[in-house]
Amino acid sequence: MCRRCIKAESSLLNSTISPHSTRYLKPVISAATMDKKIGNTEDVNIGANQGLVGSDNKISGQVGHHSSVGNTGHVKVTGDNTGDIGAKNEIQGKMGANASVGNTEKITAGSNTGCIGSGNKINIS
Repeated sequence: MCRRCIKAESSLLNSTISPHSTRYLKPVISAATMDKKIGNTEDVNIGANQGLVGSDNKISGQVGHHSSVGNTGHVKVTGDNTGDIGAKNEIQGKMGANASVGNTEKITAGSNTGCIGSGNKINIS
């Protein structure tokens, strides 16, 4: 794997995304679990972004207390961001108390004309 590739890991999703590829990872995750991290994107450092980082995910199901679902954080783009970061996600289902859902935090970019944390659709009960 080249140094520009990004490895995204979570307890339910392990995948490698290559920025050289014209294909993007678009997982659809259904969950019925307690106290888990599901579909989160964390600690990503890239030179420039024209694609999707923690974006365009569809997550549905039921999770327990203190779960973390569809959050994007600690992403650093040293160059230009023209892509999506933590944006255009769809999350729905039942969430336990104190669940962290669809948050976007601590994003830095050299310049930005893309979408950061926008266009998310979250329906929880």
